[in-house]
Amino acid sequence: MLSESLTTLITALKEMPEYKTVDIWEGDVESLINKPQTLPSAHLILSKCGFSEPNVIGCTTAPAGIIWSLIIMSKNLRSKSDGAVESLALIEATAIKLFRLNTGYGYIQPDEAQLVGVQNGVASYGMYLTQEYNP
Repeated sequence: MLSESLTTLITALKEMPEYKTVDIWEGDVESLINKPQTLPSAHLILSKCGFSEPNVIGCTTAPAGIIWSLIIMSKNLRSKSDGAVESLALIEATAIKLFRLNTGYGYIQPDEAQLVGVQNGVASYGMYLTQEYNP
């Protein structure tokens, strides 16, 4: 169930023309910033899931709630203000694309976005996506 949801999210992000790189991510943000890649980029990882009150879907036990972490990265060396505006546009476009995305196990709800850091002209924003089981 988790891998199917991950695949659905990655596929939706890859459909977005705004992103040149979409990938699964694991590790710290600093290593992600220093990783050679084409920007803007989106990197997704499972942040949290709870099994305290599991639901059963057929023969699969589904987590009661899931939180995905998405790191959105962009770079504009010519103008910091243009880079900030581009980052905001990426955040908004991503939230619109993923809002109520049906993973087959639950709907995605963009929850919050926050600045993770800026280093060498690369702005990194973290966005939390919640996924609740939908019977």
